[in-house]
Amino acid sequence: MCAALTLALSPAALALPATSHGSGIVGGVYSWPSCGVPFPDPCTDGNVANDPVRVWRLSDHRIVARAKTNTHGRFRIRLPPGAYRFEARTNFPNGPFSSWVTRGVTVRRDHFTKVILVYDNHIR
Repeated sequence: MCAALTLALSPAALALPATSHGSGIVGGVYSWPSCGVPFPDPCTDGNVANDPVRVWRLSDHRIVARAKTNTHGRFRIRLPPGAYRFEARTNFPNGPFSSWVTRGVTVRRDHFTKVILVYDNHIR
């Protein structure tokens, strides 16, 4: 089971996608630590690329959006204002383990709420 951490990082440090008019969520999904034991592949920078994300509307517990992170672990999803549960599926690169990590998010009118999800991949 993965433990999810929420970090307060500056948008400039993450180079998040630019926002435009409308509302929704924008952000990134990252793993930590990104290196620690030998893997056949080189260590990554912690980005969780091409992993599925989904958004549940809290008022009726329905999935209202599905997407995948881009190659840098980032995403942008347009949503109307409301209360949601954002989930990202954490897939470990060299094993069968995965789980959904979750964070509640509130979307306001004409605003993209930043969501940064960092999960502990237990590599030590």
